[in-house]
Amino acid sequence: MEKFTIYYHNIRGIKSKWASLMNIIEEKQPTLVALVETHTKEQEMYERIPGYNIIRRERKEKEGGGIALIYKTSTMQNMITILPSEEENEDIILWIKIANSRIRIKVGIV
Repeated sequence: MEKFTIYYHNIRGIKSKWASLMNIIEEKQPTLVALVETHTKEQEMYERIPGYNIIRRERKEKEGGGIALIYKTSTMQNMITILPSEEENEDIILWIKIANSRIRIKVGIV
């Protein structure tokens, strides 16, 4: 695996900060991007990010909240498993396992 980097941001509303986030991703090329407080609804679409996939969870019953994990496809495509959550509020918790023959890492976003 190449250099593994994580970019974390409490974005407080992704729609108004999308262009800025794209600039950061393009410049830094992080392996993972963890975002909290995305303030999106399930039906809202994210713009495609070349070279990355997105896993998201939106808060279903209240305004605000929401989390997203954006990962570099070339590095992580066959290494990520979404883990089941035992929490009541599964919509605002996301656990993944990153694993290959050399590493095993769990990452949680709350």
